[in-house]
Amino acid sequence: MSMTSSTICPTPATTTPDIDFQAYDDTPSFKSVPTVGSWFIIRERLSGGYLSVINGKPLLRKTRHHWGGYRWCCTKLNGWFGLCEWTSGRFIGRDGNDKVVARAPKQGHEQCIAISHQADGGYHISIFHTADTYPPPQTYELLPLKVDGDAQLLVLGSKRRTALWDFEQIEPPPQ
Repeated sequence: MSMTSSTICPTPATTTPDIDFQAYDDTPSFKSVPTVGSWFIIRERLSGGYLSVINGKPLLRKTRHHWGGYRWCCTKLNGWFGLCEWTSGRFIGRDGNDKVVARAPKQGHEQCIAISHQADGGYHISIFHTADTYPPPQTYELLPLKVDGDAQLLVLGSKRRTALWDFEQIEPPPQ
């Protein structure tokens, strides 16, 4: 067995970082974490458009509408998230034809949402979907919320880029 020598280096009493971490902030202003019972403004990261509801249709708007339609309450039912828009009092979800709508006055199975944080920031919003397949059994899947570039309408499916969403927590609207 051979012996090797080692050098002893004392640990300094204090250290000074090379970077001022207090002044360094590369996160966007929309950096809230979706939590049940809280209110949010939700923006699509690429376009900066606000998730809004007009006539029961969820869509993106470049500016916040003066009548509202852009404030969302995060709820939970049987472990699934729900997003209820304050002005309309309706939940975002899907209809029987897999179109994205905001018509339901309470959260049901067609308004079951998963919100998943992404490694590079932002969140994916996915809606629970039951697909009738042949031969049975049915398949269950989460379909991500995507943006139809032309109309700024929200769609489900895999043919378009999955949208990244940012949440900004706000004070609850007046009751």
